[in-house]
Amino acid sequence: MPMITINDTEIFYRSRGQGETVLLLHSSASTGGQWTGLCDQLSSRFHVVAPDFHGYGQSAPWCGRGALSLRDEARIAAHFLKAHDSPSRRQPIHVVGHSFGGAVALRLAASYPHRIRSLTLVEPVCFYVLRGQGLQDRQLFSEIHSVAAAMSVAAVTGDYCTGMAHFVDYWNGPGTWEALPEKSRRHLRQLVTRVVLNFQATLNEHSCLSDYRSIAIPTLLLHGSQSPRVTRRITELLARTLPHCQVKSIQGANHMLPITHPDHVNREIMAQLTQHQSRPFAAPQADIAPQVDAVPQGRAA
Repeated sequence: MPMITINDTEIFYRSRGQGETVLLLHSSASTGGQWTGLCDQLSSRFHVVAPDFHGYGQSAPWCGRGALSLRDEARIAAHFLKAHDSPSRRQPIHVVGHSFGGAVALRLAASYPHRIRSLTLVEPVCFYVLRGQGLQDRQLFSEIHSVAAAMSVAAVTGDYCTGMAHFVDYWNGPGTWEALPEKSRRHLRQLVTRVVLNFQATLNEHSCLSDYRSIAIPTLLLHGSQSPRVTRRITELLARTLPHCQVKSIQGANHMLPITHPDHVNREIMAQLTQHQSRPFAAPQADIAPQVDAVPQGRAA
């Protein structure tokens, strides 16, 4: 069973294929296993690595030495950057992250911009970028903060069902929780405390939008056309800030688009990786606007 040790904590990861490394970072309440279908497609051309974050899957829980931060989770990802070090050469890798994994991926890119060949962010939950914006953005921050508060209350009181129901329905629409099989609800109830830690990391991150203006990495931003306004707004703000960025909307999809619309999402990720495979890139001019494309739901695979 492949394991690495980060700050005395054992972290599980999946590893398949050969070639340039693609690091896949999962969402909250999930594991690296959410990328199984994409791994199947990529492993004939790439070396694919999909770790489990602290407390998820087969990874040990957060050790409790202070509040969990995006930097703590990024240390897991950074291990796979350093794994490609050699005395004479450092090999850049591709990074893909969804939701919480997208926020971790962006934190990694800010710390190691010259070690990443391409970056794909699928609805990154960088809630902290909303804090210093206008009234409407602050209202969105307050909205998601209330979801996090409900999860924290659930963790303290033991009412895991109510807390997770609120979380699931916020991201996927009312009634989603009740429609889940009991086995799935039972599993998700066990993840309340992990999700609370993830919320704290994404709400309290100290970075700001201006920190990302110098990240000259070819970046693809994916979002669902039916996703909550909070993540669509975060996508808009990042698209204005990242200097080498393309935005694509998956029509009819919501926040869990890698799960609900895997064919569309995986096709866009594959195109991004192929475009930047074994190819150096030059930093673009700062005044180049991001490209925005819509990907229709009915588009043939």
